[in-house]
Amino acid sequence: MAQSEKTRSDQRTAAARRAVSQVQELIPGGKALCFIVNPKNTQPPKLRSAIGYSSPEAARDAAAAIEPSVVQLLANPNARNEAASTALGEGDDAIVMPLVFDTRVHGALAVTNARGFDEQTQSTLAEVAAITAARLDHQIALEELDFERTTSADRQASEERTAAELQKLSEALFDRDLEVLRSQERLAEADRFRDDFLVTLSRELRTPIGDVAESLISLLSGEAGNLPEAAIDLVRRALDQSHSLLRALQNVLELRRIRHGEVHVELRDTKFRDIVEGAIYDIQSAHIGRDISIETDLQDPFPTIRTDQDKLSQILTQLVENAVKFTHRGKIVVRGELDGRKLLCEVEDSGIGISADDQPFIFDEFFQVDDAHSTQYHGSGFGLALVQALVKCLDGEIEVRSELGHGTTVAFSIPIEPSRS
Repeated sequence: MAQSEKTRSDQRTAAARRAVSQVQELIPGGKALCFIVNPKNTQPPKLRSAIGYSSPEAARDAAAAIEPSVVQLLANPNARNEAASTALGEGDDAIVMPLVFDTRVHGALAVTNARGFDEQTQSTLAEVAAITAARLDHQIALEELDFERTTSADRQASEERTAAELQKLSEALFDRDLEVLRSQERLAEADRFRDDFLVTLSRELRTPIGDVAESLISLLSGEAGNLPEAAIDLVRRALDQSHSLLRALQNVLELRRIRHGEVHVELRDTKFRDIVEGAIYDIQSAHIGRDISIETDLQDPFPTIRTDQDKLSQILTQLVENAVKFTHRGKIVVRGELDGRKLLCEVEDSGIGISADDQPFIFDEFFQVDDAHSTQYHGSGFGLALVQALVKCLDGEIEVRSELGHGTTVAFSIPIEPSRS
């Protein structure tokens, strides 16, 4: 029985969905659009599937923006076998890969990633595009077979001819799928190796660095009166650096636990004002002598709330420490209020600020503001990555507003429950 036009359309859409799903498996957080050409007319490629966008409207807007690049790429025979770089969303890198099997053009796959594309990722995406093109070609071959079955007098010869082509396509699809699986395994293995290396290194370093910190504390408490002022200052700075490094190592281990689902949310009655004051005290005590004031602007009175107290304390301590680190002089303000069953909080500083080019990457692991600052402002690049992971653990949201040279504001919101007491 001949397939209906709707059935054939649904099968093409299924191929497109499979393509964008493979893209998101390869690039967590990436976005993808799959356009497919209708083999029976000359209309522009039609968007059949999208992934990674906040709404269907956002996907359609992105598709409309990139469609001219897709049409231009597919119209150029010399460019059909190469990916084309293009602009798709402010601050994002995008590539468009044609879906071509032999000389037959079936559409295009557009992929967006804020982190860009290394050679391994581009190679794997090219394999996904090739597999998708083969699937679409396979589907068209089936459609042609279906048509020939109902119209051709030489049905047997047509079936044998098409069966051979289908066998060839099936073998090609199998080989391509194997290659994609190998690429995915290599990427997963690299991620595991990096994760295991960081965890092992962090655990190995914690003990000797902790011993150094304890020795410095003993030196200050027992012999400070016999040391010259310059030596006392050096010992204090060494102790501050030891504590900073210990916190960085702890951040690495905590982030790893979150990523592996080993951290659970524990709700209990929490006094938000005490959390804020505790975070400020911890940071101020480590930065005595800095020309910085830390102020609070909190709802008064601030009722007791139910949330994960430890995670909220980690978030605020890390944000205040970051603000102090990147502020030479001036002030830092911690604000907080309740909006229904949601806690709204922000930490604003008058520091160096973050450029628009750097802002999309500040929550990435290892990211430093830039090479020039990374030697001046020591850090592991894990602090904000941990903050974002903790906020997500609490089902919250986080954003950054900043202007280079004019300070930074990090704002987050988390759902809370009223106190049971």
